[in-house]
Amino acid sequence: MREIIGQIKLTELVQNRDLFAQRVTENALPDMQKMGIDIINLTIQNFSDKNGVIQNLGVDNIAQIQKNANIARATAERDVAIAKAAAAEAANKADADSKTRIIEQNTALSLRESDLKVQSDSARAMADAAYELEKQKRLHDINIAQINADIAKREREVELGQKEVELREKRLEAEIKKKADAEKYAKEQAAAAALFERERAAEANKFELQQAAEAEKIRAEAEKFKALQEAEALKAKAEAERIMAEQKAAGILAVGAAEAEAIERKALAMKKMEEAAILELILNSNVLPNMIRAAAEPIGDAFTKIGSITMYGEGNNAKLAEEINTITSQVTQSIQQSLGLDLKSVIAGYFGGKIIDKKETKETE
Repeated sequence: MREIIGQIKLTELVQNRDLFAQRVTENALPDMQKMGIDIINLTIQNFSDKNGVIQNLGVDNIAQIQKNANIARATAERDVAIAKAAAAEAANKADADSKTRIIEQNTALSLRESDLKVQSDSARAMADAAYELEKQKRLHDINIAQINADIAKREREVELGQKEVELREKRLEAEIKKKADAEKYAKEQAAAAALFERERAAEANKFELQQAAEAEKIRAEAEKFKALQEAEALKAKAEAERIMAEQKAAGILAVGAAEAEAIERKALAMKKMEEAAILELILNSNVLPNMIRAAAEPIGDAFTKIGSITMYGEGNNAKLAEEINTITSQVTQSIQQSLGLDLKSVIAGYFGGKIIDKKETKETE
């Protein structure tokens, strides 16, 4: 700024402030930009000095105007005032020289003061700019730190919220699990108690069934033993009656043998008779019925005296029927042995002949 002031006349400096501001801006802008500062606008409001130089410039202008007026007025009075003017000129010259030197000294002083002030202002401006820049930087860092702190706080709050939600979920899960475990334990205890009661009831029922089965088994064994005793008694009685029946049958057989002998003698006279006639004679006689009746009556009498028969084991019914058939076979065998006649063959032949005769008769008709 001092350099610019040194290049411009004081009158031009006072009268053309925009030119001074433009040159100062053009000269100072590169250095200010290196410090990161831009000069947006430079406005010169006023010029002043301690010695009144600038004010005197105004006075000089006024005097010049008055001088011009006086010269115009004094043109006619020039001759009169030549001496006065010469003296005045000399005085004015001396005074002007003195004032000029004063002005020059004051100007140099003002320029020096301005230079120092510019340097001071520049240093202060640079310091203020650096301070402001550092302040802005610190504010920027503080804002960034505050933003980061806010972000971290929000993230922390979100994290705490998530953890709180997780904690609530875990508590809820724990409560649900605890309740479920309690219900499960209660159900298990109830099921175990019910199972224990069922097992006790089953054991009691099983014991009762076992006792009933044992009692039934004992009763069945007793009934079986009783039935066996009764069967043995009946068997012994039947054996005795069978012996009596055999003895009675033997007597009847003896009678039958006598009658058979008589019949045999009669049969000798009837040698030429057909077997059918012999069979008819036998069937018409009382020998065979008497023999069978004599063998069956003891057994029939025995059965009429028995209310019921309980048989145990297998084959007892068949054995009883076999005994009856055996007695009947013994009767037919006795007839065959005594008469020499095969009663089965004779009866079969007789009835076979009857059937053939009937068939031939039907065919003839």
